[in-house]
Amino acid sequence: NMLESGGMVYVNVSNSEGAVNLVSYMPYTIEFPTDTKVSGMQLFYGDTSSGNLNWVAKGSAGKGGDWDYVAQEALNKYIFTSGKLGWINCDKFIRDYDVTDLVVEASDTAGVSFCLVFKDFNSVMLRDMSAEQITFRNVPIGQTATIVAFRKTDNGAFFGNKEIQMESNMRQSLTMAEFTEEEFQKKIEEFR
Repeated sequence: NMLESGGMVYVNVSNSEGAVNLVSYMPYTIEFPTDTKVSGMQLFYGDTSSGNLNWVAKGSAGKGGDWDYVAQEALNKYIFTSGKLGWINCDKFIRDYDVTDLVVEASDTAGVSFCLVFKDFNSVMLRDMSAEQITFRNVPIGQTATIVAFRKTDNGAFFGNKEIQMESNMRQSLTMAEFTEEEFQKKIEEFR
């Protein structure tokens, strides 16, 4: 499912002897600053057991599960309590849209990373790794997104991007150009 991000952190606690674990009855408070509140934000934990980062929603609502628990509407931050360490995200599921698949055609895909960037949602979607072609699944129809592709080498980087308006069952082509490391970093900065 597609998520809209309100912020992400990695929390790790250690002392001179190594990593420290939390006890379940001693949660801590975590705050995500924001200029504009989005309703429906909730806490997600990062599961890396598969080798990829998968966001899993915290199961309980109410205190610690829903940022509205302290009438936070007037604050410029989302506040949660957590009893876990590691990757933590403040996210919201993006729903209530008709969705489609997007296929991207590129001449050279070896070692290339592909993603779809939605600035209106503050969201990045990765391609479906199980598909034989470059496919993005369940993309909201009617939304503007930017296809981004890049490959880094010892000599520089290749980069390509294309802004599109999502329509049903789209196919798009994308070409990449070679950039120096400095030029590549400037291109990436455009998406912050």
